[in-house]
Amino acid sequence: MQNNIAMSWQWADETEDMNQSSVVTTTEPPKEDHPIDDSIERKASLDQAIRTFQQRHHINEEGVLGLKTRAQLALSVPEIIASIRTNLERWRWFQHLPTELNQQYIEVNIANFSLRYIHDAQNFSMKAVVGTLQRQTPMMEASLNHLVFNPYWRIPKTILVQDILPKLKKDLNYLNQHNIKIFNLNDPQERQPLDPNSIDWKSMSAQGILKYRFRQDAGATNALGAIKFMFPNNQDIYIHDTPVRSTFARTTRLASSGCIRAEKPKELAFHILNRNQSPTTQALVKNYLQSNQQHVVWLKDPIPVYLTYQTVWADESGRIFSRPDVYKYDTKLLDLFRNQL
Repeated sequence: MQNNIAMSWQWADETEDMNQSSVVTTTEPPKEDHPIDDSIERKASLDQAIRTFQQRHHINEEGVLGLKTRAQLALSVPEIIASIRTNLERWRWFQHLPTELNQQYIEVNIANFSLRYIHDAQNFSMKAVVGTLQRQTPMMEASLNHLVFNPYWRIPKTILVQDILPKLKKDLNYLNQHNIKIFNLNDPQERQPLDPNSIDWKSMSAQGILKYRFRQDAGATNALGAIKFMFPNNQDIYIHDTPVRSTFARTTRLASSGCIRAEKPKELAFHILNRNQSPTTQALVKNYLQSNQQHVVWLKDPIPVYLTYQTVWADESGRIFSRPDVYKYDTKLLDLFRNQL
């Protein structure tokens, strides 16, 4: 886990000064010594030092001391320690953390927009898209017990009221364009789809739309993409593919309605099935996907899933990394600490 945030004074050195010599000394030294009067090589070394610092603190790697870089460098030691404290406190909220190297688990770091599948001391990592500020991805501990290939998307109530209904009022053909079918609530088997043209969407209310069940069928426009990874919980949160790939190019990936979009879902499915079922080939996963039929695969042994919020952590060598407090969890927790004094 990325919870190795025992005290590292390396970061304190990085925040003492904002001049160029401070930046150089706070990052990894160049592999070779350069003459002190060699301005070209010194400039290249400084550029790399700034980029390394920016990479560690989730700032665009431009090699320039911009506002965000200067603000990060200006953090005081007490501020850094307070941030470490909040992260350590959040780790205490998890009940069952892995303790053995050969254990497997999935870890999502919401603040880092990242997902990792750890198994047999191996790390398969990727980018992730998480919930917006209005629909935040919650922290939780759960167990992944099945995968669904070519999944249906049964649209949640919040999205129906806030997103789908306004679009329907503007475009009566919206459901057909997005391969969405409607069913009465008294048709739990979803055997008799309704004709959307028979419903007066223009005058439909928020309460009225909740009298129907909306299902988006598998296909290129399905919001869940080709695979979803299910870990039952009371907030209906899961990991899934997405047809919108452009979001992964962003530095800050706050774009979902709470669920986690995985950058490499097909590879993740292969790694999980190959580790947990009988040896799985990529061809088998491809066959599941190309069938265009919903296919559920249950795992023999559930995999622990941790949805974490880590704004500070250290790698194996003790280097500190940080991320912006996008959900303001650190701020709220620090306020709580102060009120307890």
